[in-house]
Amino acid sequence: MKPTRINQLYQAAFTELPIANHRRHVAMAVLDCFSRYLLTLRVSPTAAASDLVQGLDQALEEARRVSELPGDQMIALVTDRDPTTTAQVFSDYIAASPFQCVPSEDRTFRSLGIVRRFMWALKDEETSLNVYRSPAEAQRSMDRFRRIYNHERPHQALGYKVPADIFCKERT
Repeated sequence: MKPTRINQLYQAAFTELPIANHRRHVAMAVLDCFSRYLLTLRVSPTAAASDLVQGLDQALEEARRVSELPGDQMIALVTDRDPTTTAQVFSDYIAASPFQCVPSEDRTFRSLGIVRRFMWALKDEETSLNVYRSPAEAQRSMDRFRRIYNHERPHQALGYKVPADIFCKERT
């Protein structure tokens, strides 16, 4: 499915996030596929269904805050097929949300390609260059990276525009 406008197709994924002297943490991202706008980038101690639900709620809040998102609009959501998306808490959330869950195709890059490419950029441009001493420090760094990614970093796929130019109602 190729989106033709914003708020039509989101992709969500987790990636490991090293934090010094702390147990494993993850970064969770939700992207709008049409604009490449990063709706949320949050640090979490787990990649559980409840973490995914919290991230999706944050993504919806951001979409409503900065774009034209009608309350009744359905949004296709592509995620990995894993225990997180088969948990009852996630199924209950999807049933009551504006999301229509579309599990990714097994072993294909294209189904989650946009969010996976973002994760590569996050690792190359942020997490591999820094040592985080706490989850709070990591979250501040993710917030700064998200702001730069959305508002300052041009994207070749967008004709060298920044995602906010396409996604945000006050910028267009």
